[in-house]
Amino acid sequence: SNPNCVARNKFFEMLGKYKTVDSFGKYMRNMPADIIYVPERVTEQDEYIKLLAQYKFMITFENNSLAYYNTEKILNAFMAGTVPIYWGDPLIDSIYNPACFIWIKTYESPIAQFAAFKTAIEQVKAADNSPDIYAQYFSQPLMINPAQEDKRLEQSVSDILELL
Repeated sequence: SNPNCVARNKFFEMLGKYKTVDSFGKYMRNMPADIIYVPERVTEQDEYIKLLAQYKFMITFENNSLAYYNTEKILNAFMAGTVPIYWGDPLIDSIYNPACFIWIKTYESPIAQFAAFKTAIEQVKAADNSPDIYAQYFSQPLMINPAQEDKRLEQSVSDILELL
């Protein structure tokens, strides 16, 4: 939905050269609104996850690449049983097992970023064309350290409650 996320928009364009990429967002939407109803991802989460579950892959790019800035995007893909194609938090591998998703790291150089996009697209192609490669994304534990994440979440909730 964000036209200002240059990385996501470029990757969408590049991946679309391999295969049609369905887009439900406001920006680059290519799915007819009168045919495809897109449930609201917060208030209709169960329906939203069911829609995502129809896909093998999901582009889960954040709007920025900042340490510890990760949103619901990657988690929604995991909940739907689809393979996330992730760009954003450079420390995402401290939370989620990188064997469970296609991770595009952030590079300062546009040339290096372009090369990383090309590599990710090759990973998508390989998994798309091989059930064995695709299944590998689901064969590892998802969380690196679930207890640590529980504590981090509890602390965040506590911090928010203190602000109220």
